[in-house]
Amino acid sequence: MSTGEPAKILVGVDTTILNSINSNDTLSIFIDGEEKIVNLNKVINSDDSDKKDALLDVINKALGDSARATLRGADVEIITTSIGGKSEIELKGSLTEKGTLVASNLKVNGKAESDTGNAKGSFYFNDLPEAGSRLIIGNETIEFFDSSKETYAGTNRAIDIYDKTDYKKIEDIVSELAGLKIENVTLKKDGAGAGVPERLIIESTKTGFAGHLIYLEGTLDDFNTNLQVGPNQGQGFRLQIGDIRAHKLNISSDSQDGNPGVKGASFTTVPNVTDGLSSSMIEYALDVSTEETATAAITVYDNAINKVAELRGALGAIQNRLEYTATNLDNTTENLTAALSRIEDADMALEMSEFTKLNILTQSGVAMLAQANQRPQSILQLLSN
Repeated sequence: MSTGEPAKILVGVDTTILNSINSNDTLSIFIDGEEKIVNLNKVINSDDSDKKDALLDVINKALGDSARATLRGADVEIITTSIGGKSEIELKGSLTEKGTLVASNLKVNGKAESDTGNAKGSFYFNDLPEAGSRLIIGNETIEFFDSSKETYAGTNRAIDIYDKTDYKKIEDIVSELAGLKIENVTLKKDGAGAGVPERLIIESTKTGFAGHLIYLEGTLDDFNTNLQVGPNQGQGFRLQIGDIRAHKLNISSDSQDGNPGVKGASFTTVPNVTDGLSSSMIEYALDVSTEETATAAITVYDNAINKVAELRGALGAIQNRLEYTATNLDNTTENLTAALSRIEDADMALEMSEFTKLNILTQSGVAMLAQANQRPQSILQLLSN
């Protein structure tokens, strides 16, 4: 499925070479002129038996989506994955200058792999998707919700995991997904074998991989819920609160070889900050010990501030909407109380008028009876005399 050989490079990584790597060594991989800095701290601090896997891991973290590294015997093979035209790989750094790292060719050119191939993948659910979890296929976001608990108020393409009286089966969810129409993507379901649920086959109708990344987004990263703010059905909005803990903002990491997301930035070699829940120093802060890392750290902090500010703005808008709803509810409560008071006053006045009328009639009746009783009493008095 490709029109030519991808750019490849073999890096020799035998035990002697791995054990010779020290904190002064540097390694950069240039893909089409873009520098990818490899953080070697994990390799240095790994056990001898784990150094090769550690090197492979840090190389892949540095490469991102532009290339991939795999083990090939005693070598690490780096292959480009970008789309179209020619690709170029070049190794630089003290490792290559000293000859510590031996490559079969320090600068190679080749055709990008999967240049005309169709991106294709499949997956299956081990369990029913949770309400609030999302599936992104291409540019479409599909969100699962539970109609037995709440009405969906989001803007994504929604799939209900509940079917009138009971939760749907995984096969039903896969069938519903396969029936969706998504631009530049075809979906179909297929049996995955005995004991394995039906899987969803996803294939791009365009060539190449770009724009067709497929991944599941769970409910742990962000808080999602629907809030009812009006008196009628469907009058609500979606509340989403992103994760802005320090390690999610890339200003701390649970390992020294974490990726801050900014060129030149790195984390300290020893844990020196807490996780906010204990007094133990268990996380690694951004390294500001050199001019280069300190300058890069400024960008990391700036990105973190922008993300927090963006979330604060979104939460501020939500707070304003909720305050408006609360004020409106207070006004409605006051109006209902006043209306109830007027109804009670009017009802009391009516009852008092009825009471007064009945009281007058009763008193008149008593007076008439008293008057009527006077004559028989007079006759009885005469007879007794």
